[in-house]
Amino acid sequence: MVEKIIYQDAFAEVEGVRREGAQLRFSAETGEFERVLYPALDQARQGELLATAIDWNPYIEVGVQPIEVWRIIGNAVDGKPQHQWLEPLPNEEHRRAELETKMHDGISGIRDFVAEHESGSKLTFDERLERIARAEPVREEIQRGEHER
Repeated sequence: MVEKIIYQDAFAEVEGVRREGAQLRFSAETGEFERVLYPALDQARQGELLATAIDWNPYIEVGVQPIEVWRIIGNAVDGKPQHQWLEPLPNEEHRRAELETKMHDGISGIRDFVAEHESGSKLTFDERLERIARAEPVREEIQRGEHER
């Protein structure tokens, strides 16, 4: 169990970003970077700012779970009071299922790649030559500069 003081420290950092944090945006009209304060950002940008302006790694290293970081950010952006920041998010199970599906698909893709690679390594020498001969040749363009003779 993570000590309460760790969460209090994280909450204080979140409050600091909400109070004083800003994103820098380049304005094409003025040609300058402008500070856009946290309250003026839309919810997606507020979440991005909380996710990037705070170094969450030390909190994770002492036991805060990544899902808890996501909860803190999501609930803070939703404007909930601090005592509710660790509560599950409304779409948390759906999002977790999406991530698990993506991870499963990624792992399946890696397995398929490995299986294909292993089967390719069992080709005979003649089969390998044939595969190489069918492949599109790599073209290299050599640009000659004025200084070459």
